[in-house]
Amino acid sequence: MKKHMAKFLVFLLMFGSLAIHIPALEVQAADQAEAIVAVAKSQIGVKERSSNSDDIFYNDWYYGRRVNNNGIAAKYAWCAVFVSWCADQAGIPASVIPKTANTTDMKNRLINSGGSSHLKGSGYAPRCGDIIFFGSNASQHVGIVKFSSGNTVYYIDGNNTQTNPHGVHDSSCSLSAGNLWGFVTPNYSNSSPEVSAPSIHVWMSDTGMGNVPSVYRTGTSYYLCYELIDTASGKRFNEVASANYTITETFYKPDGSTAFSYSYENSDNNWISHVPQEAGVYRGKVEITGDYIGDAEVSFEVKEHKVMLHSWFSESKMGESASVSKKGTTYYLCYEIIDDETGELTSDLDGQNYTVTETIYKPDGSVGGTHSYSNSLSNWIGFCLEDEGTYKGVVTFTLNDCSASANTEITVAHTHSYTSKITKRATCADSGIKTFQCACGKKYTENIPKTGHVWDNGKVTKQATAVSEGVYTYTCISCGSRKTEKIPALALKPGENGIPTPPLNSNPAGKPEVPSDTDEKPNLPSDTDKRDDASGKEEGENLETGKVFQDFAGHAEYEVISVNGSEICVEYTESTDAKASVVRIPNTVTAKDGTVCKVTSIGKNAFKKNKKIKKVIVGNQVKSIDANAFYGCRNLTSVNLGKSLTSIGTNAFSGCTKLKSLTIPAKVNKIGSNAFYGCKDLRTLNIKTAKLTSKGLGRKAFKGISSRAVVQVPKGKVKAYQKLFRQKGLSRKVKLK
Repeated sequence: MKKHMAKFLVFLLMFGSLAIHIPALEVQAADQAEAIVAVAKSQIGVKERSSNSDDIFYNDWYYGRRVNNNGIAAKYAWCAVFVSWCADQAGIPASVIPKTANTTDMKNRLINSGGSSHLKGSGYAPRCGDIIFFGSNASQHVGIVKFSSGNTVYYIDGNNTQTNPHGVHDSSCSLSAGNLWGFVTPNYSNSSPEVSAPSIHVWMSDTGMGNVPSVYRTGTSYYLCYELIDTASGKRFNEVASANYTITETFYKPDGSTAFSYSYENSDNNWISHVPQEAGVYRGKVEITGDYIGDAEVSFEVKEHKVMLHSWFSESKMGESASVSKKGTTYYLCYEIIDDETGELTSDLDGQNYTVTETIYKPDGSVGGTHSYSNSLSNWIGFCLEDEGTYKGVVTFTLNDCSASANTEITVAHTHSYTSKITKRATCADSGIKTFQCACGKKYTENIPKTGHVWDNGKVTKQATAVSEGVYTYTCISCGSRKTEKIPALALKPGENGIPTPPLNSNPAGKPEVPSDTDEKPNLPSDTDKRDDASGKEEGENLETGKVFQDFAGHAEYEVISVNGSEICVEYTESTDAKASVVRIPNTVTAKDGTVCKVTSIGKNAFKKNKKIKKVIVGNQVKSIDANAFYGCRNLTSVNLGKSLTSIGTNAFSGCTKLKSLTIPAKVNKIGSNAFYGCKDLRTLNIKTAKLTSKGLGRKAFKGISSRAVVQVPKGKVKAYQKLFRQKGLSRKVKLK
């Protein structure tokens, strides 16, 4: 007895958290209403065996088997099952409170059995033993009322979602709760149930007083369980009767001999355990002697363990099977022990002394890694695949005379590693070739763009006269090639026939004028200037609104946005220098026909997600920076904005995470939404403009800048700007002064 009680206590300690219920309640209520409440109270705190699974012994009772929702929410919802179970345990017949898992069905059957319904708002005060319903037509939830007080009803309900896992809960709600349907008072009877000779319920389980297993295997502990049930009330026998009796439980081997036997005095539920060591049909018999005499038995077939192994290589521990493999990456040889009959992960090896060994073999056949596990249903070993070729994983399982093995493979393909060399150098006029070759012999080539001529400043090689043209010659400083331009004939002397006298700084040698940039430094002519060497004429830009052109150096593209007489305004639309880390937006740019244009804006997406630029200097003619202009320039650390700037567009500098300081010029009257969003390193912000309003400052314009940032604002605007910037998402931790 002590031996088996010790096992029973271990069972309780191991499975108490799984809501296994061993009924021990003696209901002595004066009537059925108090009896069902007494049963419900005894269950408070019982929970599902695992979170959100509907796996609980009330459902075992209702369905006659263990259930699990398998990921389908409320597949086996059990709030109504709980009410039915409590009624059954209290000896209340199903004709009064039905056995059902559906709340609406329970409501209808309670009323059809003579129960009284009381809808919400009827003024009814619920009483002990009433059944409370929630949801339209009582379809949502159900519980057992303890009592009511004032406008509050107190009840006990199963499958309560306030516990985790879901369980039995002591609850309350207002009589005017929005989802309350109302109450039904069952047609209770105060007559005491008759006590008759008990019936014996006997079954085999894989745990003490647990569920019936689907298969039986040698070497596994099984439990012969019994309950004595009062046939009149359906309740446990000792709850309704007092008697002297002896229960004897016996395991019989397939040859009919006794494997184990034990007796209990006046115990209406208990178990004994046995570990079958041979295959065959076993019997379990339960006999009652004393005041009552009877017996019941159960038989079960025990089979030998038959398993197979599932093994695979994965990029993660027990992850999905790897479809590709990479050299230098750790992969995991994983395994699972599968039941040979069901094809599912086995669950009947508990308590068995088995061994699983995993070994990874390298492509050359040597052992890369190995490890053995004892009594582990699934596991893994990891190994870094450093060699090219096929690795083999071998998994073996041994249990007494039972064994299994599984092999799996993973291949590391050859990864080309190329070295390069220039096999033909690029010249001013011809492209070159770079050749890439792998040690395996595979190779490919790439063209190297021609370098293009780099012309010097040129010189007059033939002076123009009154009757003939002169020649201006440029020489490539790389290859020595030459090109020429014509110098128009002088024809008439200055001052003659109304021809104006040239200014003092005119070119007496007749050298052609060279366009200059904003620093008044002459641009060097280049082969990108599209000059016709034969004629010496330069293609004109024909500048008009919408015209796109590049500057002389080819560093950027511009688009004409307005033409007003001789004043032409352009927008900086795109950088064509992919390697530039410092960008200057000039005040003016000269087109190839010599027209000088004012740069008044930076276009939408001009530098979006440019990872090279670190510093930007914006010219003093720029009035607007359009949306996303510098969006995502994560290496941008410094920005100097020109004094004419009035507008900064949506997301203009959003995501410039390394921008540390910034000055907003005095003429700015509009900053778009998210303009500096996420500039987390921006700590110094000097706002010189006093023109910002709620309409002009977009939402989240400075959200996400450093919480340690200090914002300097114009005198007299601190209070107004503090309110404005907070409304637009600036952190309250940021200081304005």
